[in-house]
Order: sequence, then C-alpha cells, then structure tokens
Amino acid sequence: MYLREYYRSKNGGGVNALNNADSNQTQTQDSKQNLESNTKDSIKIIESTQKDSIKFTLDSKNPQTTIAAQFIESKRNHKLHNGYFDFDPAAKNPKSPLNPWAWVRVKNEIHTIKACLESILPAFQRGVIGYNDCDDGSEEFILDFCRKYPSFIPIKYPYSVTLKDPPTMQNKLYFYLTYIEKFIPEDEWILKIDCDHIHDAAKLYKSFYLIHDHQSCIFYGRIHIHKFDNELYIQKYDNGFIIEGGDQLLIQRKHWWHIEDLVSDKGEVVAMSKDKWKKSELDDFLAKEKMYKNQEFGMIANMDFIYYTEINNWHFPYIKDFRANKASEQEWVKLDDFIESNKDLINTRIDSKMLDKDYILSLYNRFA
Repeated sequence: MYLREYYRSKNGGGVNALNNADSNQTQTQDSKQNLESNTKDSIKIIESTQKDSIKFTLDSKNPQTTIAAQFIESKRNHKLHNGYFDFDPAAKNPKSPLNPWAWVRVKNEIHTIKACLESILPAFQRGVIGYNDCDDGSEEFILDFCRKYPSFIPIKYPYSVTLKDPPTMQNKLYFYLTYIEKFIPEDEWILKIDCDHIHDAAKLYKSFYLIHDHQSCIFYGRIHIHKFDNELYIQKYDNGFIIEGGDQLLIQRKHWWHIEDLVSDKGEVVAMSKDKWKKSELDDFLAKEKMYKNQEFGMIANMDFIYYTEINNWHFPYIKDFRANKASEQEWVKLDDFIESNKDLINTRIDSKMLDKDYILSLYNRFA
C-alpha cells in the first residue's frame, strides 16, 4: 500500500490541512463552537418520523436523546450484509475506525448511485444517506436501498439547498451538511462518499487499518476520468493529475465540521469563517454574497497524523447532468498517454489494474 505521512507532532503543534497555514487551534475551535451554537439555535423546526425516511431537528440540550439517535441505535440490531469486516472481530466495535459510517450525499444522482453504493458495501457496515431536492428517481432508489440494507439510514433534508443567494441559513450548503452529520455520534468515525465515485472496496477497507488513534485521519486522493467517443481520458491540472483530497477523508466525526464560504465562478475563494472579521471585511463579504456561489469549507481539528493512500476509487465527475457540458472545457490526456508518461505513479500511487481500459469501460456500463 502506498502511504505518505503528512504531519506528525507529539506536542499537538497545530496543522489545519484544509485551512490556511497560519490557522491555530484556538481559531478553529472558536469557529466550531460558533457554528454549533448557530446551528442549534436555528434549526428548531421539525422532529418527526416518516415510514421510510427521517426528518429531524437538532436538540440543543442533548442531541444524543433525539429520535435520530434512537433510530440509529435500533439499526444496530439488524443483521448486516457481508464484507471484509467479517474477518476481523475488532470491526464490530462501533467506536472503531474499522467500522466507520459512510456519509453519502445525494442530489439527483440516479445515473451513478446504484454503482457507487454497491461498490462500498463490502467496506462499510453502516451509513447515512442524506438527500435533498431529488426529482430524478434518486429518492425512490435510496428508500429501496435502505430497505434492503437497513444499517443504512435515509435522511431527507427538509429544505432546498441553493448555491446562489440562498434566502435563509437553512438553504445554505454548509448548514445542510452539518444537519446530516448530527445523525452520527461524535466519537464515531465518518467517511464522506460522493455518488460519482466507484470504489475498490478491498483497497478502501485496507486503508482503515492506518488509523491508530483518534488524532489520526486519512485523505483519499482521486483522478478524474471521462469518456469521449469510447476513448478514455484523465483530466490534467496545473499541479498534475491527482487531486490529493480533503473532500473525502476518514476522521472521527467530532474533529470535522463545516463553515460557510463564497466561491466565484472561476473557483476563487472569496471568504471563509466570519467569526474573526473586521467590519470592513464583513461588509465586503455581504456585498459579494449575492454575486458568488455559497459553498462550504471542510475544517479539521489539529491532527498528529494525516495519511495519504493509494488511489482506491474511480471518479467520473462529468457524468453528473449539471457538469456534463463542462467536460469539453477541461484539459484531458488519453489514458494510454497518461500511463506512458506517469510511470512513477503506476503501482505506487495507482495500481496498474485500476487503469485497465476494458475494466473502466465496464464501470461505465453500470451507470443508468
């Protein structure tokens, strides 16, 4: 297995791999506490169950006593599907990194959701599937999947999520993500899954063994793959082909949270956490808020160890309908040329078997 250790500090000396380099523990902790306070004060709206899915409000006094926590606990008694976790008794411990929650985010993913979820089943015993604004059949698929695999919990977010000029806090992306993650106990492990990935479950599960304490986390890298006229291509970026991660990581839930930021159409991050801003900075943010997309920024607490592993997934970002017309605007390299010119990555960062053309084309055939 490829492994790169990013940082180690016996003194807890401060790294925030997803934030600016000069961030410190006090700032990130203040940001987290501010977010928690705002979230708890603002969501008091719904606490109800439905037959097939849950709508839930955060309980500011004791989230663990809410109906969501009770629902999660009831799921523990269901017979699980089979997977690599069957071979290690330690994986039965709900507090173990060998037994993380899959946190699956869905919005109109009908083309890829079946292939994605089936690919992760041998690695994950349980999960939450948070979804919103689905009108393409994704919701019906999710509910059917969770009936077949009852250790996966469907959670329908009761608000529309809007990236351009969201009318309320509940319509913002970071708020939605925080809402769904509250279904997972803080001292248990979490790994976010996007439905435009297909995973090699054996490689994914093997990576869980890298975690040795709660101050460790794993970043999962990816390469972008697309098919033009039955020819496979790898997307190229200024710094190479591998996106090192940050969007998908294995981490204890209490060490990861989300803040609000704005992103321009060119990808420029305009601003992040507003907790420490001066009035002039806040005025600048508010002036731009209606012109830029409202996004989220993942924050992690200071970690002693951050690991990067071999690539264990195939990412097809331009399969999504809203991105499809942007594929031709990107820079691409033919798969064969990528293999020929990146021999240093083959069988170090990327198993050569994962670049087999016929196999990748067979993955495309799994999409609806």
